Amino acid sequence: MFKNIKKEIVVLMLMLGTLTSFVNADTPTAPGPYVGVTDINCTAVRVNFTDNSDDEDGFIVSGNFPNSPIILPANDETTDSQVYVNITGLDCNTTYSINVIAYEGDTNSTTSTGNFNMTTTFGLTNCCSGGEPAQPGPYIGATDINCTAVRINFSDNAINEDGFIVSGDFPNSPMYLPAHTDINSSQVSADITGLESNQTYCITVVAYNNDGNSTPSDTRCFNIESTFGVTTCTSCSECDQNTPVAPGLYVGVTDINDTAVKINFLDNSDNEDGFLLFDASGDINITIPENNTTAPSQTTVDVDGLTCDKTYVVKVLAFNCAGNSETSDNRAFNIKSTFGVTCP
Repeated sequence: MFKNIKKEIVVLMLMLGTLTSFVNADTPTAPGPYVGVTDINCTAVRVNFTDNSDDEDGFIVSGNFPNSPIILPANDETTDSQVYVNITGLDCNTTYSINVIAYEGDTNSTTSTGNFNMTTTFGLTNCCSGGEPAQPGPYIGATDINCTAVRINFSDNAINEDGFIVSGDFPNSPMYLPAHTDINSSQVSADITGLESNQTYCITVVAYNNDGNSTPSDTRCFNIESTFGVTTCTSCSECDQNTPVAPGLYVGVTDINDTAVKINFLDNSDNEDGFLLFDASGDINITIPENNTTAPSQTTVDVDGLTCDKTYVVKVLAFNCAGNSETSDNRAFNIKSTFGVTCP
């Protein structure tokens, strides 16, 4: 009898050993170990870490931040690829700890950690203080739209601005822009129109609030012909056209697939040289040829290379040598949420 009991104990131990090995084999490899954190603005960061596992069901990002924990799906990319997540609603002077694990079923990997403080880690000393907003830029980007217009862009480095003032020797200066609220991009853009193609213009930008103006950005000078190499412009003094009529206020958007949409709008003009379709972030910037059909008529364009679960806000204007029309209304869309498309 004792021999039988001993034998059963040995069999049980072997079974337990096999079960333990099975469980250990299913434990996903820990992410990281380095957890990267970069600032988006004074209340948001982007976290990234390396996926070292090929059998996880997902990741859990936890810590002392709002809305913890964040559950992320499995990373379908190859092992050693990066995983990203944004954390928002942060305080300017709190030190936050981040814990990241991979999990499969009820089994978790070991934990990778990171910590940060918006003020001390990233030097965002303006985040906690009142007073004047931080300097925008300082670099101001400028790209040509057509012979009479440019698009400028700059970094918003403040969280307490009421808006921005763009000033210089261009028509209708100064230009007032609203406060920037998009946490997915720190870039602010604006179009300056009614320019002469062979004249040099210089601009600066300040952020402002009730306490005053920020330090000005660097000065940016440009000349549409010499800066951008545009040699086919007709001087406005030689232009015998009126500014084109604005496109229809409504901009239609339909999905093509998880990275492309079809956009349509009403062409109300019979003297445009073309149309410009753009969004505030600069992700979409498409010049559309003139519509030779008698106005009013529909104009369509396919836009591809988009991110499935990102919100875009687009609008359209018509242009010719006399300048730009008024814009259409803004049209916001997100391929996933607007059209119910499943993202890969």
